[in-house]
Amino acid sequence: MLTARCRRILIFLANLSDPIRLQDVADRFGISLRMVKYDLEMIREWLQLCQETPKVELKSQTRKGIWLSADAAGIQKLLEKVGEPASGWVFFQKEERLRAMGISLLSKDDWMTVQELADEVGVSQSTLQTDLVKVEENLALWGLKLLRQIGKGLMIAGPERQRRLALESLFQEFITPEESRHFQDGSCDPVPVSTKLTRMVKHFLMFTREELIEISSLSYSIERFNDWRDGAFWLRVVILLHRLKQGHTLTGWEGDSLSQWVETDEYLEFRNWTKSLKPLLGAEIPPLEVASLCVQWLALKRRMIPQDLPNQEATERILAAALIKAVGRQTNEMFEGDQLLLNSLSDHLDRVFRLYTWGALSPNPLLGEILESYPNLFHAVQQGCNEVLSLQAIHLREGDVAYLVLYFQAALERQRGENKLMALVVCATGHGNAQLLGLQLANKIPFLEVIGTCDPDDLVGQEKKLLLDVVVSTLPIQSIWPVVVVPPIPTQAQWRDLYRKFEELRGGETVIDYLEEEPEPHPLSLPRENEEDTKSWSQLTRDIIFRGFQMGVALQEAFRDRLTDSATAALSLHMTLMTHREVFGPLLPEGKACLSP
Repeated sequence: MLTARCRRILIFLANLSDPIRLQDVADRFGISLRMVKYDLEMIREWLQLCQETPKVELKSQTRKGIWLSADAAGIQKLLEKVGEPASGWVFFQKEERLRAMGISLLSKDDWMTVQELADEVGVSQSTLQTDLVKVEENLALWGLKLLRQIGKGLMIAGPERQRRLALESLFQEFITPEESRHFQDGSCDPVPVSTKLTRMVKHFLMFTREELIEISSLSYSIERFNDWRDGAFWLRVVILLHRLKQGHTLTGWEGDSLSQWVETDEYLEFRNWTKSLKPLLGAEIPPLEVASLCVQWLALKRRMIPQDLPNQEATERILAAALIKAVGRQTNEMFEGDQLLLNSLSDHLDRVFRLYTWGALSPNPLLGEILESYPNLFHAVQQGCNEVLSLQAIHLREGDVAYLVLYFQAALERQRGENKLMALVVCATGHGNAQLLGLQLANKIPFLEVIGTCDPDDLVGQEKKLLLDVVVSTLPIQSIWPVVVVPPIPTQAQWRDLYRKFEELRGGETVIDYLEEEPEPHPLSLPRENEEDTKSWSQLTRDIIFRGFQMGVALQEAFRDRLTDSATAALSLHMTLMTHREVFGPLLPEGKACLSP
């Protein structure tokens, strides 16, 4: 006889078209590799003893995996023989099973035995007992308590408002990207009735297919609702009708935060619309229930600040900064200093806190993909949220944590994709030349981003304000950051050397480079061939001018305290002329120096 888990594994394998590794099966079902091997051996024995023709075989191969060998007819006959769990659910991932257990308990008001719940989600009682520990922890975050009583079973107790929010949250996590697009498109059949989400809503909340389609069609009839369709409103209406049918309404104290919406223009519009739901309910919806229905839309449209959150914007920015620091510590990544990440997190937390305060939730149809694509980063962000936000009594759902993961992943892409160096340009010859040099650096070296320019006197102040990777200077200077000294007007050959140096720095090596430490340049000489070539002469002239300017700058730096403005200008000219004569003719005669007394 197959156990419930063996049956689920067999159904899972029957629906695969390619072999799968044992470890992947273990990960799918949240069990150990040893348990997978034990279950597969039981499945193999059952296939050999309990089948008629055509037989299905369980095959395996090293480095390939396991698979069922049979044609389509054989697989179909196997599925008919095996059958599915009592509820019709096959949850291939442990997270899905935990959510389904929570939904099953929340949708019922009576006691439910452990065996009934095990049959509902298709697992053994031993597996269920282990899962219940995690289910109980998740329910506690919503202020709900899981009651256990011998002879009766399990039941959930807690405020009605929190019960609905927990139920809505668990259902939302079954929304897929395809379902989200289906709701947004507003097709003629607004409810994707064949999906797991809709089948679960029908089963647990006891609605017919026709009723769900009618509710969805009515949702699209709200005139001002057309720009906000993601399935969340449809779910909220369905859950509200389900709870009202069972005789549960929001009490006055549970609806205190909703009362301020009553009698607003938007509320009146929604109240008129809810009259169309009367045939489905058999009675009109009470005022507080109408407010709970529309608050998810109105909280974002009006952006009304809750009375107990007077300075929420400052709080969000502080929490976002603390979260960035915590996640950076978890991942050993440098997220601090990323202003775009800080601003994005602050804005997103503003929206999330606002919705949580009003008791409104938004689905994340990408949750499954994010968990699969970025598991380590998801765990780090979740740990960071538990560390930072739990101090404020805020516990984010997995879907909202997954949204935060996208912001952190975008920050990593910015860091790793281009890996740009943040540079400050320091130039002693004026802001004009500094700006020109900054633009040239950005154009010539694409992975260098110039975030500021200054003169040497302002360097200390800029160092305190900016998070830098390198300081680019036309003079030898001291800095707390790595320094690369560049010519004020670099030649083509010098640009190639600079590119190499910055590439080394980007690779993690600390480069502190001074001009006097560079190898001696090749002696300047006249072109030996094509002396009339304008390009060669132009290059030579630039080299001569720069060499004179370079030596002049070095002398000015060495004797800055002893030079007047006129002497400084004369010295620059003298060094340029001297370089020219070094190349083309005899030295300047003694006694003919251009320096002033």
